[in-house]
Amino acid sequence: MDRHSTAADDYQALPRPIGVLGKSYAAGTDIPLHEHRRGQLLYAMSGIMRVATEGAVFILPPNRALWLPPGVPHALRILAGVEMRNLYIAPEVALFPEPTPKILAMTLLVRALILRLLEEPPLYDEEGSAGLIARLLLSEIPRLAEVPLSAALPADPRLRRLTNAILAEPARDWSLERAAEIAALSPRTLERHIQDETGLSYGRWRQQLLMLEAISLLASGLTIADVTRRLGYANASAFAAAFKRSFGQSPSDFRTRNAASGRDG
Repeated sequence: MDRHSTAADDYQALPRPIGVLGKSYAAGTDIPLHEHRRGQLLYAMSGIMRVATEGAVFILPPNRALWLPPGVPHALRILAGVEMRNLYIAPEVALFPEPTPKILAMTLLVRALILRLLEEPPLYDEEGSAGLIARLLLSEIPRLAEVPLSAALPADPRLRRLTNAILAEPARDWSLERAAEIAALSPRTLERHIQDETGLSYGRWRQQLLMLEAISLLASGLTIADVTRRLGYANASAFAAAFKRSFGQSPSDFRTRNAASGRDG
């Protein structure tokens, strides 16, 4: 392979520690559940995507990357047109001690290294400059800071149905009783199942889902007032307080920093 393919399967047996794929996806694109032999670093240069694994749902705004260990099934939903740059990393390369997915804050250095390696052929010279770039990437990725842009995703299909319903209509009055009706469970049984699968109460788990949706809406350019209405909060102050509890910063700070990181990129 002397040119970069846009098919992920072409990188799984590549005789190099890193394969780089660049691809664009239109808003509304769904990529069904699949997995890779290699570890994968999904990086959204622009746009927003939602990634669901068996145990969690992640929101990936610009200048964030998602690490997926080898063999982790995942599905993607493109929320706003994405310019994606993926790294496929050989399974024998141990980047992180724990085999769990995580959202990472991209740095200008790692971004530049990914784009530079994409300029080289897939079968790059491991003894030349491309080999040095690949080795530097493998040393820098584990240094990226983890950021809290995920929510636990229950495995029970009844709870998955409820998750999808909440994400489809976040502003609805999702009382425990209404949620239990969607899940076809009693309120008490629903609360117990969510606690067992996520370690959270129903209310805290639902707030995690709403905050993920808030991130995607803010990153897409909506105003704080619009996001407040979309998520069903009584006023912007209540929304801002919930957002700060979840992410340690206000919605306005997030918008400012997200815009700045996009300009830097």
